[in-house]
Amino acid sequence: MLSRALAKQATASALLRNHMEADMMHDAVRSDVLATLASREPGIGIKLEDARKDLDDHLGTLRKRIAEDVAFKGDASIEAAAAKVGDPMVAYANAAQQIADAAAGNPAAAKRQLPGFFQQFGILEESMAAASDAIEKYSDDTARAGATLGWITTGLLAATLLAAIGGALYAARLANSRLVEPLITLSETVARLVTEPGTPLPETDRQDELGALARAIARFNQQVEAANAEKQATTELIVETVGSGLQKLAGGDLTTHVNADLSGPFARLKQDFNRAVDSLRELIGSVHSGAGSLRRASTEITAASEDLARAPKPMPRAWRRPRPRSARSTSACAPRSAPPARPWAAPTRRSSRSAPAVRA
Repeated sequence: MLSRALAKQATASALLRNHMEADMMHDAVRSDVLATLASREPGIGIKLEDARKDLDDHLGTLRKRIAEDVAFKGDASIEAAAAKVGDPMVAYANAAQQIADAAAGNPAAAKRQLPGFFQQFGILEESMAAASDAIEKYSDDTARAGATLGWITTGLLAATLLAAIGGALYAARLANSRLVEPLITLSETVARLVTEPGTPLPETDRQDELGALARAIARFNQQVEAANAEKQATTELIVETVGSGLQKLAGGDLTTHVNADLSGPFARLKQDFNRAVDSLRELIGSVHSGAGSLRRASTEITAASEDLARAPKPMPRAWRRPRPRSARSTSACAPRSAPPARPWAAPTRRSSRSAPAVRA
């Protein structure tokens, strides 16, 4: 509808321009006829050939434009007015040609044809004025119809724009209630799972992508909770078994072992603990055995020292005091006294001390 109205307005504008050009050629032909007559006057400076050429050009344009007016179909008043222009235009063109032909050989006869020419000019002018009025009216009506249709189109565009804005707002609100808010709630719930395990996840019953995401998060959370429970159970088992073993070891039980079924990296902890207890037991056994041997050796050394202390020993020559020669002569006859006490000799009875015992 809008395109048809625009096309009609364009046709009316083209028709009006065409008729205005025909009206201009109507006046130009009159000027060309007067120029042919003036070319015969000396001193005017107008050449007859130039005036005839302009006349032929302007008559050709006039015939072409009037033919286009007559060929227009679309408005009855224009068609009727254009039909009345054809014959006066032919008579006007013939009168102009006759004057131009006469001006070349008989300027006086050409001048005598001027009243008839001006009469045809007036007849054509009246018929063209009627056609101009019809064409202008058609163009104005078309313009007003186009303006009205433009307002209607503008209103429709505005209504369409408002409807689009309303639809966009409704879609945004629907998306916010159906997607954005549930997604924010789901995100906040997932964040609470860190500090509040076991929090139920929303939107798991939805049958769309958001519901699938919520169910996937719920399954993942279940796996995490199961892994945490298994980790807690393993931790408690380690604390119970290894802690109990350490308590027994602190109480002196070197036969304790971790017999719990530990898996993963905790199996190595079990093996290292058991090997450490076995090594400690062997070390303490070796220390205890060495302490016994040391005790026996100490006892033997103590007994040997006592035996050595009780045995008599001669005085060393360096410790004997020299006597006078007279004393030595008399001492040969004197009876021998008891030997002096040995300062280096140990007491006859020494209390023996046994080596301290090493407790295993």
